[in-house]
Amino acid sequence: MSLIVVEGLTKVFPGPTDVVALDGVSLTVEEGEFVSLIGPSGCGKSTLLHILDGLEAATAGRALVAGRPVDGPGPDRGMVFQEYALLPWRTVQANVELGLELRHLPAAERRRVAGDRLALVGLQGFEGRYPHELSGGMRQRVSIARALALQPQILLMDEPFANLDAQTRLLLEEELLAIWQRTGQTVLFVTHDLAEAIAMADRVVIFTARPGRIKDVVRVPLPRPRDVVRVRTTPEFARVYDHVWTQLRDEVLKSREVA
Repeated sequence: MSLIVVEGLTKVFPGPTDVVALDGVSLTVEEGEFVSLIGPSGCGKSTLLHILDGLEAATAGRALVAGRPVDGPGPDRGMVFQEYALLPWRTVQANVELGLELRHLPAAERRRVAGDRLALVGLQGFEGRYPHELSGGMRQRVSIARALALQPQILLMDEPFANLDAQTRLLLEEELLAIWQRTGQTVLFVTHDLAEAIAMADRVVIFTARPGRIKDVVRVPLPRPRDVVRVRTTPEFARVYDHVWTQLRDEVLKSREVA
């Protein structure tokens, strides 16, 4: 049984003119897969993540995680947003411990788990710092550590590296793949960066312009483990890039016509 099953998912945001964000989306994701979602702005990629995380309710269709309908947030799913969403009055350690506090874990256990996750993302020694004392890349590492602290089976990532400079982005791509390979978690990764989507994923899901439908699902035939820089120079990467861009280009143009 697939870990994530999405069947005929539709999401309509009501208003003076209803906005159909997703229209009949169906997708399955296997346990331990890394799947990238890519498409034009406004095509419903983030909305799909929000539905899977239980932050939004579908208008029609259904979303299942481990065979159970998604009816709200749960500890089996962790979300990492584009914006860091750290509490500025809490230290790095306290930000990572936040979800553990809400689970009423003892203080010693919270410290142990948070320390382990901060070590995993390379932030040992920064436990007592505050968010304003960190670079953008470090703040995003704290966000990832906070999500990992809850040991979710599924990591939902909504353009987590979009606000970072190119060099930091490459470093965090490498670190995320290393974490994924170590933990075996299932990752759904939204990005607008086509090269990033391919370099990271087992499969790339291409969305149409709004209303969002799945146009194609492309398997990435690149061996693991991957070097996210060197893999971009291979002929196999170039072939996948050309195929995905051919599919995506028309949708980007359509989205501009609608806008």
